[in-house]
Amino acid sequence: MPNNNKEILVNEKIYRTLNSDTVNLHIGCMTAVSQINTSPEHNNNHIFLNPKIAGQLLVPSSSYNPYFCEDNVIKLGPSVGILTSLGKKQTDPVPRGKTGKLFKQIITYGQKKGLFVFAFYVEDVNWKRKTVKGYSITNNGRWFKGNFALPTIIYNRIRYRSVEAKSNVRNFFENLKKEPGVFLFNSRFLNKWEVNEVLWDFEA
Repeated sequence: MPNNNKEILVNEKIYRTLNSDTVNLHIGCMTAVSQINTSPEHNNNHIFLNPKIAGQLLVPSSSYNPYFCEDNVIKLGPSVGILTSLGKKQTDPVPRGKTGKLFKQIITYGQKKGLFVFAFYVEDVNWKRKTVKGYSITNNGRWFKGNFALPTIIYNRIRYRSVEAKSNVRNFFENLKKEPGVFLFNSRFLNKWEVNEVLWDFEA
């Protein structure tokens, strides 16, 4: 483990790709400066963030995948935000039922791969600060609410076409176009007929 709360431990392979003992850590739209160290005993490709550094990056203290390491820059994750909407009879914003179960599976898979994944609603984005109030799970599977960095990837899981047609949702997607470092997956709702048409053309 690192000797102080301003330091991260990396393996020797990652250490050799960096030109400095001080690096800029990126996850989502947040950045933090950290010292780095290495040890022959440290063979893990993931990088553990202590609570102090994790707090600066607005993510839980955990181990993350370094998907980009060059010069004095390390990009972690990537972070993934699942954009969702309330069910028709749902008042509690914590994901529940089949949707909640699916999101937990996605988040758990991400944790194993060193990604940070959380669910959120369009109303909870602060574009000025590039932060999101969202929901993720602890290691024992319990939901918790936190203030996270705007993620690198947004996975659109809005459940109804009528919700996508609302002005606040349309404004969300317009604002997203102004964020070149954020990538949108599944840009709009597809109904069953559209999916069938695509599959029919593919089979033809």
